[in-house]
Amino acid sequence: MTFINVNSGTDYTQDAVALANFNQIGVNYSPAGERVPNLESATPPVSIVTFRRHARYESFWSAGSDAVSAVLMHDSVLNEFTLDTATQSGTDWVLTMPTKHIYVDRIVGDASLLFQRNFTGAPAAATRWCSTCDREAHAQAGR
Repeated sequence: MTFINVNSGTDYTQDAVALANFNQIGVNYSPAGERVPNLESATPPVSIVTFRRHARYESFWSAGSDAVSAVLMHDSVLNEFTLDTATQSGTDWVLTMPTKHIYVDRIVGDASLLFQRNFTGAPAAATRWCSTCDREAHAQAGR
């Protein structure tokens, strides 16, 4: 997927992700307006993750969302960024966490499993620092 803004010369890309054997037992199609299947519908709830091309981990979960989260999880994020006061340049990263809403209550309650904090504050600010960031991100934020 690519979004291009010709006037400003910007280009945003996103790689597609496909989950193999996502739902082998349940419904794979529903009419418009239905909320299933969704990322909690992985059946059976099994994840197979290959780590650095050397190790293969097969895990059995109690919920489909846990299997999907395990497959989409990463142990690091690596990218370039710019902080230039002369040109007032900066870099924004957009990290998606498609199963986060399952584990983190938007208003009250406890964050579970994969996340340290609940959503708090206004929607735009709420997702910015929900989880622990690396030292470069903290430095950029003045923390």
